[in-house]
Amino acid sequence: MPATRMVHYAGDVIAIVLMAAFAATLEPSFAITAITTVYAFAWLSHFLIERNNPASFKHPLWSARGGIRMFSLWVSNRLKPELVKAGLPASKI
Repeated sequence: MPATRMVHYAGDVIAIVLMAAFAATLEPSFAITAITTVYAFAWLSHFLIERNNPASFKHPLWSARGGIRMFSLWVSNRLKPELVKAGLPASKI
């Protein structure tokens, strides 16, 4: 669902900013907050919008890889063809 993806992207952008702060300061709390933020936004979007359980509960690394791939496809404007190829109906793109 588009709304779920937008919440994911918001969490991703915040995490990127936090990781940049970590790289600049080497303050571990920035990295910890970045990881927490990504998962928190994903969990909230799945619970509140999709009404399902996110994959990160059982497969946290696989979930992280999928989130990074989705974000990179979105940023490069290549997400829609992937969603079509995956068989998503137009109402979910």
